[in-house]
Amino acid sequence: MEIQIVKKEKMPDASVHYKMIVQPRDLIILGYLLESLEGWSYYTTIDKKENIFSVEVIKAFTEKFELFLEDIKRL
Repeated sequence: MEIQIVKKEKMPDASVHYKMIVQPRDLIILGYLLESLEGWSYYTTIDKKENIFSVEVIKAFTEKFELFLEDIKRL
């Protein structure tokens, strides 16, 4: 899966906000995978033309989310 992290920002509440570029063919799959991690994060597509995807991960799951991203990049 092709995912490029464009920006990673720690928020005041200690959550982490990611802006990433996700290829259109991977966008739906990533959405399904994030839905399966109920309670970890919320996400949205910011700009469909530019393939920019936004994910906000709560503090309790930031380390696990990093591992999750590394694993799905290998798909």
